Amino acid sequence: VKRLEDNVLRLKREENGFKRFKADRERHEKQIRELQTEIDKNKQQRTSLQKRIKEDQDRYREWRQRHHREVAQLKKTCQKAELSLRKLTTENEHLRTILRRREEEKAAAQRTNREIALANARTAKSTTVPTS
Repeated sequence: VKRLEDNVLRLKREENGFKRFKADRERHEKQIRELQTEIDKNKQQRTSLQKRIKEDQDRYREWRQRHHREVAQLKKTCQKAELSLRKLTTENEHLRTILRRREEEKAAAQRTNREIALANARTAKSTTVPTS
């Protein structure tokens, strides 16, 4: 009897151990499923983020290329405008010089005409005989 009771006790302990083992195993399997789900979710997020990063890099590269082209075009336009301004300034200075010279020539011609008119008037007075 004692041996049978010891045997029953041992079997109950083994059964309790087996139940604990089974419960632990089920808990661990559940954790493994949850972790696998989390891993899959993280893989999807990583893939999504990598795709987004690539798209952002592509957009940035395209923007940078457009920006560099625009800057180059603006520099070219600015250089053309500066060249045009220098040409116009030079032409303006040249035309002012010509205008000043012509005004000086005009003033000299007017002085000469006045002097001639004055000389003609004096000559006309001296050649006229007074009548009495």
